[in-house]
Amino acid sequence: MHSSWLDYFDAAGWYMSAQEDAGQPYNYAAMISALWAEALEVQDARVSLSFDVHEALDGQGCFDSDGGSAAARDSTASPNTPPVRRIVIEPTDIGAVEGKPQFDAAPGLALEDGVDYRAVIELENGVVELDLFEDIAPIHVNNFVFLVEKEFYDGLTFHRIVPGFVVQAGDPTAIGSGGAGYTLPDEQVADETAARLTLDARGVISMARSGAGASSSQFFITLSPSGFLDGQSFTAFGEVTSGMELLDAFAERDPVAQPPDPAGPTIVSISIERASPAANTEE
Repeated sequence: MHSSWLDYFDAAGWYMSAQEDAGQPYNYAAMISALWAEALEVQDARVSLSFDVHEALDGQGCFDSDGGSAAARDSTASPNTPPVRRIVIEPTDIGAVEGKPQFDAAPGLALEDGVDYRAVIELENGVVELDLFEDIAPIHVNNFVFLVEKEFYDGLTFHRIVPGFVVQAGDPTAIGSGGAGYTLPDEQVADETAARLTLDARGVISMARSGAGASSSQFFITLSPSGFLDGQSFTAFGEVTSGMELLDAFAERDPVAQPPDPAGPTIVSISIERASPAANTEE
């Protein structure tokens, strides 16, 4: 049973104890009504989406037979579980950030022709720089640039950290179920460029995925070659050019650990730098 539902049963036990201490009869109807209202508030619109994607995820081993996240609840699960956008009934976690905007659809393509896009992730103890693949993954780069310039990532944390595998960020809920409100369309990649989008290297940035598709905002960066993710529709859209030592030093963090792990490292801000081909030649 999912831990959040256990919380509701704990609350029921507290209610009955309080009524007993006060010499009052149990009002089961009121208790069930209140708990059900709380459950609906917690699960929000996510539960309907979970039914839509459960079958697809189950085939990938992301969910176990009763609908819970197998990797989250089975301590023997492989630490190299693919970076998925979790769609679960879960309360807000430590490290969550409220007030981030939600959008109805992915942004329209607005990259400038002939411009090389780079990203700078400012952490509390340094910066991580990335070169983005705007020429071969324009949809992903355009989406990332859009959210960066909306300051969507500012203040969010790295909510999932698997040493030697990946660091994952971009979720306002900090548990892996949040995003910017939409599913990112897949790239239409030409055969001759597909090989360049491999995750079989350190420092590759890609978007997390669920059975519904690519997350609108959650991204991960590989800490080791992860070519086994190729063929699972993950799209590399950039690579780290400096600052990998900062990511390597992150402490392990499981976003669904109970009790909760401390909040992950904070993204102070992300900025986008644009360079012309001439500027690249001069470097």
